[in-house]
Amino acid sequence: LIIKKLLAATAAALIASAGASFAGGHAVGACLITKTDTNPFFVKMKEGALAKAEELGVNLSTFAGKINGDHETQAAAIETCITNGAKGILLTASDTSSIVPAVQQAREAGLVVIALDTPLNPIDAADMTFATDNFLAGELIGKWAAPGWRGRTMDLSSYRRVDHCSCCRGSMDQRGSSVMEPILKARGLVKRFGRVVALDHCDFDLMPGEILGVIGDNGAGKSTLIKAISGALSADDGEIWLEGQKVSFNSPIAARDAGIETVYQTLAMSPALSIADNMFMGREIRKQGWQGKWLRRLDRRAMETFARQKLSELGLLTIQNINQAVETLSGGQRQGVAVARAAAFGSKVIILDEPTAALGVKESRKVLNLIQDVKAKGVPIILISHNMPHVFEVCDRIHIHRLGKRLTVIDPKDYEMSDAVAFMTGAKDPT
Repeated sequence: LIIKKLLAATAAALIASAGASFAGGHAVGACLITKTDTNPFFVKMKEGALAKAEELGVNLSTFAGKINGDHETQAAAIETCITNGAKGILLTASDTSSIVPAVQQAREAGLVVIALDTPLNPIDAADMTFATDNFLAGELIGKWAAPGWRGRTMDLSSYRRVDHCSCCRGSMDQRGSSVMEPILKARGLVKRFGRVVALDHCDFDLMPGEILGVIGDNGAGKSTLIKAISGALSADDGEIWLEGQKVSFNSPIAARDAGIETVYQTLAMSPALSIADNMFMGREIRKQGWQGKWLRRLDRRAMETFARQKLSELGLLTIQNINQAVETLSGGQRQGVAVARAAAFGSKVIILDEPTAALGVKESRKVLNLIQDVKAKGVPIILISHNMPHVFEVCDRIHIHRLGKRLTVIDPKDYEMSDAVAFMTGAKDPT
């Protein structure tokens, strides 16, 4: 599903940048310049763009850097596009700053430049910027494909829903440029346990609709950071902001009431109780009228219906009996129930702590698919994990924690797993 969305949105971006029009019977030309031609992400991007270009009759030339960070080859490709008389350039910049002079040269020559996936620095160096998996925005921009579209503006606000942008770009303005507004952020968090400094003026940002991986060596302070955000611990200093509002959680219940749900590694479930009972633990629905008010009787039918609905929405169809005890479920099914509970009540943020740590290969795959399903509903997710392949597979960005603070945030498309491990251990400094 993700790849399909990616290909469709990339193709729509192609329509917008190239103009997809015919002048005197000749197709308008465009260039697609990617970071590398070896990364599977950009290979799929190229395949999708070429397929759509052939369908629309657009003459598309493709270029790629030799290695990630090769902005010189990308700059030379831009010069080639100018020389060949291209009308537009789609660019995934290897270096968001060094490539700007070449981009400015292209725009002065009359080419339209669209930055895909990664905004340039400054962001207005390109005519437009949008995330490649923003499907609806890509379709809408595609509808404007016509000669002379450059300079037009379009208001996407009436179409925008949080699930329309599952990458880390936030909302989009009328030019299509992304507005980076974290839904959850922390600044300067400090937490001490005696003389041990667990959090040392730590910063944190979670963007709308994304999956943010949090990785770090043992003792780096990941758990303390998550506990401070979820209300399990109170930070000694610093601030936490949720949807632009400063918040302070003195308990997990307070965070839960604010829309932040956490699935702990231990799952925090009662094995002897049923699936429905576990989903509503601590927030049971009482019957209406005097039975609920005075006798405090529970509305089990309502809870069972709700639980069955949420499990079905996330594709957990292997669970037949909503009243069976959790202890009779497999490890993957238990994890699925915990994630479903978080998705049902976590209206703003979901935190997953090592969701696949105790699972086998098959069950881990089910949980990863479940995480993608939750993301598709527009809920941002914080994923804490030591499993690098899983983190690099599902995360849009990766927060690397070291010595009690945020060392850096990387894009998994731009780095190898070995680089992330080197950053975590201090063997390599982020550039």
